[in-house]
Amino acid sequence: MQGRSWSQQLRSLSGREWIYLFKITAILIAYEALQPFLSLPRLIRLFDATPRSRRKNELPFRRVVQLVTGLLRHTYIKDYCMPRSIILFHFLRRRGQTPVLRFGVEKKGLDLSGHAWVELNGYPLAETGDPRHAFAITYSYPAVVPMAAANQE
Repeated sequence: MQGRSWSQQLRSLSGREWIYLFKITAILIAYEALQPFLSLPRLIRLFDATPRSRRKNELPFRRVVQLVTGLLRHTYIKDYCMPRSIILFHFLRRRGQTPVLRFGVEKKGLDLSGHAWVELNGYPLAETGDPRHAFAITYSYPAVVPMAAANQE
């Protein structure tokens, strides 16, 4: 999908991809409406999802990542790691996975910057580099991953 305009990419979506894009958009609208009013733990709990049985019409997770990233890239231009992480976390939980949301800070001189990402089985997902090398983790959800869940995969 690299090199194609956003409108060209949208025209080439399948029906299943459109359904996911609508789901992603609905989650994003809810996130934007609620985020100013809720604490981070409460906001995340609202987007935590109950696993459901796998359905044949599910998209591969790699494609879900592409759709989420594409929509957010065209919505925010930059600085969309938090909604992206929360949305990816939601879809992983729906698939019965045990992801962990991580939030971290990095100090460069007098400036602080933050980043949010999702880990699965102890590894960051959908990141261009490993954020754990640059960012000190300040908050995780869930705080402790149950051992039974961590050993499932």
